[in-house]
Amino acid sequence: METPGQKKSPQTGFENITLVNLAFEIGWLIAVPAVVFAFGGAWLDQKIGTSPLFLLTGLVVAVAASSLGVYRIVKKILPPEKH
Repeated sequence: METPGQKKSPQTGFENITLVNLAFEIGWLIAVPAVVFAFGGAWLDQKIGTSPLFLLTGLVVAVAASSLGVYRIVKKILPPEKH
């Protein structure tokens, strides 16, 4: 309930749902590349016999891809910087 003189915030109540969706999106964005590249690297290492070369390479690529994806999402959400 609003007290006299208190400004009502323009929020509609959907912010919590949006934050949950954002958390899931970022979670998937981090988890999927890590799993795909780690398993792919481990499988390739097993086939070629280069353990752990491609596993570690896959994890580095996954971290880079996930970081870029999270950066792009956060850049869209945050307001532009004012100088």
